[in-house]
Amino acid sequence: MDVFISWSGKRSKEIAEVIREWIPCVIQAVKPYFTPEDINKGQRWGSEISSKLESSKIGIIILTPSNLAAPWLMFEAGAISKSVDASRVCPLLFGVTPTEVKGPLVQFQCSVFGKSEIFKLLRSINNELEDTKLEEKTLTSVFEVFWPKLNQQIEAILNLPESPEEPETKRTDRDILEEVLRLSRKFAFDHVRTPSRSSIFEKFDGKKPVTFDPESESISFWSNNSKVYDFRIDRLTSGSEVLDWFFQIANKGWCTGEHLTAFLKCLEQISQLYFDNNAQGVFCPGGMNLEIEWPKTLPPKTDDL
Repeated sequence: MDVFISWSGKRSKEIAEVIREWIPCVIQAVKPYFTPEDINKGQRWGSEISSKLESSKIGIIILTPSNLAAPWLMFEAGAISKSVDASRVCPLLFGVTPTEVKGPLVQFQCSVFGKSEIFKLLRSINNELEDTKLEEKTLTSVFEVFWPKLNQQIEAILNLPESPEEPETKRTDRDILEEVLRLSRKFAFDHVRTPSRSSIFEKFDGKKPVTFDPESESISFWSNNSKVYDFRIDRLTSGSEVLDWFFQIANKGWCTGEHLTAFLKCLEQISQLYFDNNAQGVFCPGGMNLEIEWPKTLPPKTDDL
């Protein structure tokens, strides 16, 4: 069984390598996988990584103080959640408290590295093996044998001073948003292949899947002619926020591929309306994560005059 390990940064990679080698010592039927190159570097996902994501039943995200704000790590976490049930995605915290976790990662049940939490993780992995899983007594016994080695290796890594990440190795927000566009098309195809109860082949007779009202300055999402979600455009404060909203919407039960495509089109229309520019030029020009000053852009309301 494949287990996908997500990481970002030097320390996170070192921890991921230790965990990748340690898990099969306890449960031999498990094959952990993680990318050999830093996901923050300018390499696009290959077919191998996409294949591993689709085949994995468990996702482990290695979080350290230096990668909490890494946008590409959050992006990969969102991608994992599309292939793996959210309950089977486990962010492991090293030198981080659950209250420090922000963005898309808050939807998952975080675990602070420790003996009891690692055993719970192994138990979840073992249960996914179904008929080939280890008996509880066997799992406990093997875990007790190998836990000291893992704990010693992790402590050695955490006790070393963490060197700052090189800014030039960070993957740009432009790369991330381009990857979002690619995945949105994939999500749309996947949704069509797997019809939901609401029948995604139905036409929205009264409303488009996504609409924008300039008067209220709100983006609204519709399903079966009923509004199911909305938010004001001034909450899209940057390219990173666009990415965050994209994943929030994609994880909604009513969301279809048609919604995701319509949302992107809506962003293009809004960008042309207020900035006379395309969405990429507004939110990430030249690959930079631009902060949007909506109060200076939106027309003043009557009560503001």
